Amino acid sequence: MVKVGILSNTKITANLIEGMLLGFGEIVKFSNREELYQYLLSDSLNLLLIDRVVDNFTSKEIISKIDKLPPTILIISDDYNKDIDGDNYSFVLKRPFSQEEMRDIISFLVFKEYPDDPQNINILIVDDSKILRDILKSKIEFLGYNYLEASNGEEALNLLTKNPLTPSLIITDQEMPGISGIQLSKRIRDLDKSKNIPILMITSLYDDMKLRNEAFSAGINQIIPKPFEDSLIESSIKQFFPRNGQTDQSSKIALLDDSNSRRKAMESIIRGHGYHILSTTSTDKFIQFVKNNPFDLLIIDFILENTTGIELIQELRNNLSISAPILIYTAFDNINMRKKLSEIFNAGGNDYLLAPFEIEELIFKVKTWLNYFKLLKEHKSRESQLQKILTYDMLTNVYNRFNILKRGEEYFALSKRKGYPLSLLYMDIDHFKRVNDTYGHNFGDIVLKKFSSVVNTGIRKEDVFGRVGGEEFIAILPYTSEKEASIVAEKIRDMVSKITFEEHNEIKDLKITTSIGVSVFSNQKNFSTFDDIISKADKALYKAKTAGRNKVVFY
Repeated sequence: MVKVGILSNTKITANLIEGMLLGFGEIVKFSNREELYQYLLSDSLNLLLIDRVVDNFTSKEIISKIDKLPPTILIISDDYNKDIDGDNYSFVLKRPFSQEEMRDIISFLVFKEYPDDPQNINILIVDDSKILRDILKSKIEFLGYNYLEASNGEEALNLLTKNPLTPSLIITDQEMPGISGIQLSKRIRDLDKSKNIPILMITSLYDDMKLRNEAFSAGINQIIPKPFEDSLIESSIKQFFPRNGQTDQSSKIALLDDSNSRRKAMESIIRGHGYHILSTTSTDKFIQFVKNNPFDLLIIDFILENTTGIELIQELRNNLSISAPILIYTAFDNINMRKKLSEIFNAGGNDYLLAPFEIEELIFKVKTWLNYFKLLKEHKSRESQLQKILTYDMLTNVYNRFNILKRGEEYFALSKRKGYPLSLLYMDIDHFKRVNDTYGHNFGDIVLKKFSSVVNTGIRKEDVFGRVGGEEFIAILPYTSEKEASIVAEKIRDMVSKITFEEHNEIKDLKITTSIGVSVFSNQKNFSTFDDIISKADKALYKAKTAGRNKVVFY
């Protein structure tokens, strides 16, 4: 039975939704966020419905505290027109909504996230970091699979040789004490029972071509960069386990037809072939759905009550910037067919169906355009990921060395031309080697990420911040005098000294500090190049460290 949770700002809304879902499944109502948190500590939900604001907390703030977030529907008011961060929600629904809409949308989501699983899939996680194992376990459980875990290579090999259960997939870290991920893969391939098991390897050395060649030679199927995104892990796992009898549960189709009987018939045909579809007879609801939720294919009846298919396509393409393929279907007479098709394509439609059509033709076009859009998104995702790799430091998600220096050169040239001051903060985490030696490199990575996040909150929007290597960072402060730079630097130094790691038991008592060297370009200080500014700030940093660390020193 489906278990649906409701967290609403009013009892009226909660009771209304409960009535709409009567007989649909078990309904659990929460009066505040703490009740929801306590419930999820011991039980789970198949779906969560939540108001945009509950007890002065936004829904985004509330769900950010949930480790294993179920598929979530955000409910917003009809007059709420601000952009929604749709990545946090499975669906965004505006009031008012009908019982049929509510039940259809929940069926749509439950059908997607919780199909019958015909396979008994077990995934082995090998990582010396409990934090990363827990993250991967959460994702694997969310996908509906089982997991096994090992904290190192020897433990994994022991499990593979002695446990009668053979994993369906292995996910291993590369940087582990003792046996590395590549060495583990070689030994796994030597075992008869595991020689064909797919292996995914996670590594922070993703750009090391020599390591990549060694990994693939050792039998690694795919390399995933660390830190990884949930979507990349999910897609990497799913590619090895396509659902039996289901064509494409990752894609979403929206259908508009103002004839209810015809809509239901077409929806039944498409869903019966394993596709994931939501339909409506209302043009306004259709626009609302596709505006607030990502769909991979839109199917639209050409003749609608209050508009035409061409006018709707123009609205979707021009005003809402919808990029998903659009398939139009209608009955054309031979005389007007050519002209109408030309208008459809000029408006932004991608394909058409002439009624009456064969079921095979409908499914062929659905499959073709879903595959097209999937490939298009993958291309854009790879392009975006490549751009991110080239621009940002993959561990801390701040500018990498090349780009922070490039931005510095640009700001320096502008400062020379316009005559405004430019300040540079050169920062170093004090005794960072001691952190790595005492707690290990995984916790060193946690410290670097926490430090970067805190500094980012301490600088202004116009400032730029990047990692130049190891534990060294640079912040560039345009339009900033020596006095103003002093305020910012002291603020950052103080914020870093107050960083805590209470969420990580092993390092919860760790305290860190930073030393900061500052140099300022102005009319009074004649630096000829941006490198001069960096060099002076570096010298000031050295003075700060020799003076006892946890200090700000100006050149």
